[in-house]
Amino acid sequence: MSTHYQFEDRLGVVAKASDFSIGLRYLHYSNAGFKRPNPSLDFISLSFAKRF
Repeated sequence: MSTHYQFEDRLGVVAKASDFSIGLRYLHYSNAGFKRPNPSLDFISLSFAKRF
């Protein structure tokens, strides 16, 4: 990344049932435009958890 300072935005949702849950999360990292270039990183994750 082009600077020492990076900022993170997160957005996520979780759906829960009695014995499992499903989650979807989006993460974005960038230097908020302080310096060019501003190559950002984007991540999308999906999770599943089951109770035993």
